[in-house]
Amino acid sequence: MPKKIAAKVSVDDLRTALTPANYGVPRYDTFDRYCKQKPTPDAIPALRQALSDEWHATVKSAAISLRKLGPVAIDAMDDLLAAAGRVDNFGMPQCYPHCVEAMAAIQPQNPWLLALIKRFTGLDNWGPIMASLRALKTIGTPEALDLLQRTAAFWQPELNKMQRRVVDELLAF
Repeated sequence: MPKKIAAKVSVDDLRTALTPANYGVPRYDTFDRYCKQKPTPDAIPALRQALSDEWHATVKSAAISLRKLGPVAIDAMDDLLAAAGRVDNFGMPQCYPHCVEAMAAIQPQNPWLLALIKRFTGLDNWGPIMASLRALKTIGTPEALDLLQRTAAFWQPELNKMQRRVVDELLAF
């Protein structure tokens, strides 16, 4: 039996998903499906609103869509910064990797991006480490590249073989 293909998610669907009646899984499902398609600039207001959602999965999906839009989503930078730095009950910034990657795709030279990365370089989870290193390489300023090298050197002993290979590729410039 062929797999059912879901209909494309419209901007109106995103707005509807943000209503209180669609809190939780229905909202996440809508934003998750949207981030898997090509986003459009008219979705930016809804995506920005989704960045403040309590569900991490909704925030991550909105960040993915904004990253795909690139520089046209510059108005979302402050919202991405806030979402990236927001910590959960355990003190972890769950949306940090997705938001940092989106910010690097939208406006890599934004000084707040580098400041955010500096704040979280001590996170001991591969996802945030990799997102930080990739963003630092994208930023490309002497200060960012210095931080890239220092962060990579700090974490190198803790990384497995695959992670070391990724870091080595990022350091090859």
